[in-house]
Amino acid sequence: MMVYPDATRLDRPFGGNTKMRKTPEQIRAAGLAALKRELGIAGMIRFLQQFERGSGDWATERHGWVDRTTLAEIRKAATRGRNRKRQPE
Repeated sequence: MMVYPDATRLDRPFGGNTKMRKTPEQIRAAGLAALKRELGIAGMIRFLQQFERGSGDWATERHGWVDRTTLAEIRKAATRGRNRKRQPE
């Protein structure tokens, strides 16, 4: 069952019960706790990342490092990463 807010009562959140009023910080904390409880840490992060706007020009920044990185350097970095995963902890 979906519960929709009553638009006629937006001036009185929580039905006018002042004991139920929450600060924006309390609402944020309760929301994060609910996300963590229902989705786990990784799921919570993935959910929140959907709303991240980011900044800058990703394509230009990417070309800044891709254009000066050789294929040999990429292979070397990939091999280092693969070797780290194989080492016992």
